[in-house]
Amino acid sequence: HTAQNFRTAHLGHFLTMADQQELAEVRKYRHLYDSALRDHRDQHVVNNSWREIARTVGKDEDTVKNAGMPCCKQQ
Repeated sequence: HTAQNFRTAHLGHFLTMADQQELAEVRKYRHLYDSALRDHRDQHVVNNSWREIARTVGKDEDTVKNAGMPCCKQQ
């Protein structure tokens, strides 16, 4: 396990089911939390990804972006 996986695995015990679903969706969009990827710096791609995540979990985009997920805090 990487340190990130270890942290999120242990956090899973304290997250609600909705938070766990949201985190699972965010993990599908690696460019949101992997700064080595080119798309990480492409705001159009990043914004579209947050929009898709919000639609999938049934929340508004700002709520999802500012949820404070451990893997990818908005800058």
